[in-house]
Amino acid sequence: MTDLDELHDVKGLAVAIKRAPSYVYDMKSAGFQMPGDRASMRQAHQWLADHPDFTRAQAAELRFARRAKTCTEPDRQKCPRFCIDFCNAAEEAKANGPSEPRGENRSHSQGG
Repeated sequence: MTDLDELHDVKGLAVAIKRAPSYVYDMKSAGFQMPGDRASMRQAHQWLADHPDFTRAQAAELRFARRAKTCTEPDRQKCPRFCIDFCNAAEEAKANGPSEPRGENRSHSQGG
């Protein structure tokens, strides 16, 4: 087994691919599979190569979209805070039209 095939958890994989753990969590949100909560550097690099348009903003949008779909509270006063924020942002985006895609926030990368 080479170093590229060694299985890592989220934190170990983040160190191996020289990214923050939150970056790996964002990869998972966008579809990166970690069966048994383990993945290799080779799998991570392959996934990133297969998804060259992946951004952390894209992952955040996917997470919030999933959360909004799971909220079934008809009364917005009882709705969880994140759902209210998402619904308000979605209504505002509809009113303002499409926005420009945002790039990745690199200000919080490792090695400061």
